[in-house]
Amino acid sequence: MEQNVTRKRTDLKEIGGDEVSKVYIGINVIEAITTEKMNTNIKNYKKVSGNSCVNLATGECIEFSKERKPEQKQTHIIRAANELRRIINNNFKGDDSEVFLTLTYRKPMKDYSQANKDFLAFWNKFKYYYKTCDYIRVIEPQGNGSWHFHVLIKSFKTPYLFIDKAVVSKLWTHGSFKIKRLPFVDNFGAYFCASFKDNNENASEKALLKGKRLNYYPENFKLYTCSYGIQKPLKTYMTHQEFEDMVEFSEKCYSCTTAIEIDGVEVNTITYEQYKMEGCYQNVL
Repeated sequence: MEQNVTRKRTDLKEIGGDEVSKVYIGINVIEAITTEKMNTNIKNYKKVSGNSCVNLATGECIEFSKERKPEQKQTHIIRAANELRRIINNNFKGDDSEVFLTLTYRKPMKDYSQANKDFLAFWNKFKYYYKTCDYIRVIEPQGNGSWHFHVLIKSFKTPYLFIDKAVVSKLWTHGSFKIKRLPFVDNFGAYFCASFKDNNENASEKALLKGKRLNYYPENFKLYTCSYGIQKPLKTYMTHQEFEDMVEFSEKCYSCTTAIEIDGVEVNTITYEQYKMEGCYQNVL
């Protein structure tokens, strides 16, 4: 029996000081995720193979399709985009040592595996010229299904990074490219991840187009990759009171609660909170 699991925004939940929160501590943003455990029969099921699980109470074996449905791919993208946002916030601030590179193909490139090989070949040559650089790379399909790359590049050893367009033109021979400085925003992760999350308000044309693009993503795809020097935020667990003490002098820049429903019945809630010392950017989770 297949269950319909949905997420939706609900009233902001008041969190008790004794509740345990998962906390991501980054350079620019500190984030807490607090999950309320309610009575649910999810715990009665145990995965036993790639496409089946067993009801521990009845012994019934339930099989399901290994192929992701569109809504499952959307959930996968949202989860990956949230991880990506935290990593970006932990490494990029808009310094002169950072640039934003976009790589596109001259002809439609619909082979996901080949596109990734093309990028790795490009980066291996790029490192010959810019040895101090590291990257966060995002792969995304265009409207026609052709893959392209968004690449955040940072030098951790030089205060100013200049990328010569003539060099990039020589290294990326598959099509065109753009190099830009990062804009000044308070939360770079939220700024750059916004385009990877569907906005369903009034079923806009942009939302419908992004929904169609989900079909281009293969199974087990990776939305982003990072080079070795990119630092991931520290993940830890603490009581919510300990988290509040940590951010006492910081400014809250985002908070919301998401309800998890199974077949229309609310079974859990997840509350997200983000703090930073200066500024505020409204992120959409």
